[in-house]
Amino acid sequence: MKRLTLIAAAVLIHLVPAAAWASVGTFGVIFSEKAWHPHFVRHELIHQRQNEKLGVIKAWLFKPSWLIEGMAYSRSQDPRHPLPEPPESWRAKYQAWESSIPASITLWSAAERVQ
Repeated sequence: MKRLTLIAAAVLIHLVPAAAWASVGTFGVIFSEKAWHPHFVRHELIHQRQNEKLGVIKAWLFKPSWLIEGMAYSRSQDPRHPLPEPPESWRAKYQAWESSIPASITLWSAAERVQ
């Protein structure tokens, strides 16, 4: 199954010109040659970590976009300011949320609680 998923992601990258990268659940991330920019790599690796910590299904189906994408745009240090909408709003909402997390609670524990 892991191998088929990786093959499907690789095919997607080659068939869809806009797909420069693909996160493959908890298996990894595949990048095309045009996606090798530090913030793109960090962004997708953050999604990889989200999948590991929150679960693939939970992260993509039950967590809000501002948390999933906002975290990736914010923590990847994406240099684009402002981002197009809605990613810019997601990043801003995530940053406000993250700054409100008490020091006694980990980021992932707080993320688990977000509905």
